[in-house]
Amino acid sequence: MSIFGVHWRNSFSYDYTNMDEMRWYNPEHGNGAAVDGRLSKYAISDITSTFTSTLNYAFSLFNDHHIGLLAGYEAYKNTYSMLHAHATGFSNSEMIELSMASTPYETKSKKDHERMQSFFGRINYDYLNKYFLSFSIRTDGSSRFAPGHRWGTFWSIGGNWRISEENFFKGIEWVDDLKLRASYGITGNDQIGNDYAWISTISSDQNVVFGTTAIPTYYPSGYSNRQLGWEKNKQMDLGFDIGVFNALNIVVDLYKRTSDIVMPANIPNFNGIAGSVYMNAGQIENKGIEIQVSATPFKGDFSWETTLSWSKNNNKILSLANNQNQLANASAGTKWGNVMRNYVGRPMGDMYMLKVIGTFNTEKDLAQYAKNGTQDIGDLIFEDYNKDGTIDVNDYQLVGNYQPDFTFGWNNTFIYKDFDLAVTIDGQCGGNVIYAAARAFSLNRYDDNVLAESGLGRWKSSTDPGNGRSHKAGTNNLGSNIGPSTRYLYDADFLRIRNVSLGYTLPKKFCKIIGIENMRISA
Repeated sequence: MSIFGVHWRNSFSYDYTNMDEMRWYNPEHGNGAAVDGRLSKYAISDITSTFTSTLNYAFSLFNDHHIGLLAGYEAYKNTYSMLHAHATGFSNSEMIELSMASTPYETKSKKDHERMQSFFGRINYDYLNKYFLSFSIRTDGSSRFAPGHRWGTFWSIGGNWRISEENFFKGIEWVDDLKLRASYGITGNDQIGNDYAWISTISSDQNVVFGTTAIPTYYPSGYSNRQLGWEKNKQMDLGFDIGVFNALNIVVDLYKRTSDIVMPANIPNFNGIAGSVYMNAGQIENKGIEIQVSATPFKGDFSWETTLSWSKNNNKILSLANNQNQLANASAGTKWGNVMRNYVGRPMGDMYMLKVIGTFNTEKDLAQYAKNGTQDIGDLIFEDYNKDGTIDVNDYQLVGNYQPDFTFGWNNTFIYKDFDLAVTIDGQCGGNVIYAAARAFSLNRYDDNVLAESGLGRWKSSTDPGNGRSHKAGTNNLGSNIGPSTRYLYDADFLRIRNVSLGYTLPKKFCKIIGIENMRISA
């Protein structure tokens, strides 16, 4: 709707999902045999509604100044509910209802509410199609945060200069377009994984016995944080676009983003309840570069359009709340719980494990190297990182990180008359992964299936020690060889053909004959 040049647009969306599920295991076999039948019922309802209203107005001043205004309001509401009941013991397989069960096993329910209101506005300005400025601001209120901290105001400002439109640039005909860009802004994030992260939780899984009667009790199982507020991201971008020879376009972006993360952080553990609480836990910095090159090497009956993208990101934890040095995601003293670590001053996703340096091949090796518990010839040797003569969790060292050095992609579209072929390739260089499944498939027991790398590369003798990262078959010290170590650490480099699509577009004359506008067949 338009009034005096002001365009008013309203939209409303409603998404309703309802699921009823029944799982029945009959008493004759399988999971229901031991308990005379097992029945589970689930009822899930998920309702989301969104209302958006915007006003747009565009006008010009003296023909050279162009201004666009936008103002808007948005309301979001989500309600999620779940009911689950589980029972066992059915005397009749024909009457499958929870009320017919002799043993109610479990009943639980859940209901979540999420609300958000937003007010936003934007101003766009350009002069002579050469100089562009944009300013936007929004205020959001989210139910995910504590009262008094639910509202946040976020803004951004940006501009670009189209140099190719300047008079001094008119003589450079091989440059089609050249533009410099810069922006700075603050955005907010409320997707912290918990609708009620700021509220103290209550649990009821403990009973108190009075006489001979067990009475269910309720107790606080977590702390509240009434200071919990928005996760804020401050980002600065610099970039340029250039097009040359009417065939090649290059886009380069530099960015730096600082995020005030919201996540669980350690606090002193009192009265046996949770030792962590959601809070604005610290700052994480990401900075990097993104480059995209697009070209059309061939045009005509046969054409080829190609786009190559490349990006590199450097990540670092700048600070953590309560003067912590490490994010609360590692369990000190445990094995696998202490592998992934995040320290201040380091990128997220460091991997700490024992470093495999070979196998015990001789009695001299057994006397020379520290042992991980009981070990013998044919078992793995781990580096004694702290030089105390014993292999344990204190010898875990930094051996890798999951973040890549850079990522890339390559999109190609080939067209010959009515045929087209699209090929998408992507990949990354650098980074590491822990292949946890390899632990189960590299035990090298006599009757087990094993990975080829583990089986063929296993220790066989002192003169044939294999690949140096797989212990001998049938070792009596299996537990000493299969803890967290670099034997399960792999490079994450990859090159992948993500998609290949071949298509044929029917000629328009044929489409007209059969009464359709166009038709494309693809595979």
